Amino acid sequence: MKNAERKIREKIDEVLTPDIRNIPVLYGPPPIDSSKEKKLLSQCLFYKGEEICPYKHDDGQKALYWDYERVWVEWELDFFHPELEAALDHLEAACPYAAKDNPDVPLGLQAIFVNRIEHWSGERITRLALRQFIKQYKQAAGQ
Repeated sequence: MKNAERKIREKIDEVLTPDIRNIPVLYGPPPIDSSKEKKLLSQCLFYKGEEICPYKHDDGQKALYWDYERVWVEWELDFFHPELEAALDHLEAACPYAAKDNPDVPLGLQAIFVNRIEHWSGERITRLALRQFIKQYKQAAGQ
């Protein structure tokens, strides 16, 4: 069973057998876990929780990297985000060595990178292309 299917089944079970403590969550978005948000933000090189991109006037790629990180944090904070799950499944199939090759870059963020590389290049992702993209990402952050 894929991770996405497991999460869907868990959500269905929650709805069908609600716990009295979770009832308010059914009537609105779940509260954001601030410790999870802090952990995610600590892994970002550009996005620090701002609402407006501080790099929008830069000529380089920093604004794009900031936006990729922002989207990744928002998706990770969702209980279940189908686009993130699909992107992770695609990353696993296309670049099975991503976790080993780039252990300091979260897999969800790498999945977004793969999506953007394929979008902008119009070609299927390769291991080398992902490595090069992450190298440029880190260089833009001064690492």
